[in-house]
This record gives sequence, structure tokens and C-alpha cells, in this order.
Amino acid sequence: GNAGSGKTTVCRLFAEILRDTGLRKTKTFSETTAQKVKDEGSDKFRTFMKKAIGGTVFIGEAHDLNPVGDTMGRPIVNELLDICENQRDKITIVLAGYEDDFEKNLFAYNQGLKSRFKVLVFDDFDEAELRHIWNIMREEKKWYEEKDVSLVAARRLNKMSGQKGFGNARAVRQLLESATKAAMTRIGNDFSMDQMSLMTKD
Repeated sequence: GNAGSGKTTVCRLFAEILRDTGLRKTKTFSETTAQKVKDEGSDKFRTFMKKAIGGTVFIGEAHDLNPVGDTMGRPIVNELLDICENQRDKITIVLAGYEDDFEKNLFAYNQGLKSRFKVLVFDDFDEAELRHIWNIMREEKKWYEEKDVSLVAARRLNKMSGQKGFGNARAVRQLLESATKAAMTRIGNDFSMDQMSLMTKD
């Protein structure tokens, strides 16, 4: 799924559930990215995975391991295959990224890898959810807004929903920050964070 759709948050909660139900010994959540493990190499990756035994590992942008076209990613994926086979009852591994890139860059390398994972697609947030996120972020900052600002913002964001690369909650934050800068510019020298008010553009 796209960025900002809740994958990491859900995985953290999943790690706790696995521990609470006794399926894993700890609620340890070890997070990394494909680029980081490639940069560090297979030896450090092996050490990283050993320390995570008993818990859950989350690898972001995992399709970038790309063992088909990236010699740095190939030993990492081979190590993953070994761990999935020999430590499958002791560790949970979550690979996050785009489904089509997984098929092209990762699973095409070894179909046995695909069979070891269950695919779960995170859909983009819809208009109502985007509006809810906007309001939460705005209220956390204790800012005010005109009546329809959140509706206009959510509709604008929803036009990008469903497109590859849409940022979801991240996109909401970026738009809110953009609106904040516009409000600060409009207010000028009389700006006060306690009186921040967002409004729709004429």
C-alpha cells in the first residue's frame, strides 16, 4: 500500500497481539528499510535478524531489495529465505511496499519467497477518513478554521487517493503545513499561534 496508510502502526499493534497470545515470546518490534540493510550488508542483516528472534521485524520499501537487478539485495533476500524456512516459528517478518513492485522486483526472483508470505493490501484513506485525520492534526495544534476548510482539504486530497505514491496521512500533514504557511503570510507581523485560523481561498 501507499505511504501513510497505517502499515507500520498496524504492524506494531500486531507484534503486541502476537506476544499477548503467546505466538511470539516478546513484543519486540524491529524496524528497518531495504536501503538500510543493503547499505549495511548481509552480515549486519544476519545479526539484526538474530536479535529480533522472538519478535517481529518490519522492512519498509522491501521491494527495493530487488534481487533480480541489484546484487546488493540478492544476499539479503537469500538470508530472508533461510530465516523464513528455519526460524518461521520464532519470528514474524513483515515486508512493506507496493504490490506490483513486489511481483516484479522480489517475488519474480524466487516464487518460494512469495509462498512464505500472506499479502495484505492497505487501501488509501477515503474522503471522510482524510477529513477526520485533518481535524485531528489541526486540533492537536489548537488551531481554528472556517466552516468548510476541512471539507475542501479532504476533497482536494481525495482526488489523489488511489494513485501510486499518494501519501495519505503524510499528504494531510503536508497540506496542513502548507495552509499554515499561507495563514502566517496572510497575518504577517500580527501572527499569533494562539489565534491561528485557517480559511478557504477566495
